[in-house]
Amino acid sequence: YMHKVMELIPFREDMEESDVRDFLSLLVKKNVLAPEEAETVSCGQIAAFFRSEAGRRVCRAEWVRREWPFTLKKSREELAAMADDPETAEIIRLQLPEELLIQGIIDCCFEDGDGITVLDYKTDYVPLRGREEAVRQIQHRYEKQVSLYRDVIRRAFDTDRIRASLYLFRADRLIDISL
Repeated sequence: YMHKVMELIPFREDMEESDVRDFLSLLVKKNVLAPEEAETVSCGQIAAFFRSEAGRRVCRAEWVRREWPFTLKKSREELAAMADDPETAEIIRLQLPEELLIQGIIDCCFEDGDGITVLDYKTDYVPLRGREEAVRQIQHRYEKQVSLYRDVIRRAFDTDRIRASLYLFRADRLIDISL
């Protein structure tokens, strides 16, 4: 339910944990979230986001889009080129139709002086022991997904000034994804 809160919460640099808690109470009062759903949301993690560089940048952005649905057409060959290994690429070439429509939702994108940034929120568990390896695995797990988001932004805004990042709530960490 972190994503739902991040979709609706006002983006303000002065957002404190108590403000997040008050906002959650409002969402429960308006029946947007059930009380048990709200209990699963970490007010501390959301407040930490607003204190982070990513949070400050999105709060100062020229424009912000949240939970932005998209449809993207990709050829079988484009998808095969994204495969992690030759076997998967071959399966894609043999089993998928020539063109596919991919649907998804971009958590957040915004424009500031650095161009357009795609920000994908992640709530994956990140252990204290082996943290750097876990972060690398998360980065690898989602880089193809974020690459698709880059293509959506490139086509929608006709620009190559695109940055992409994962924000790991449980580690209070921003990971830039090379595009």
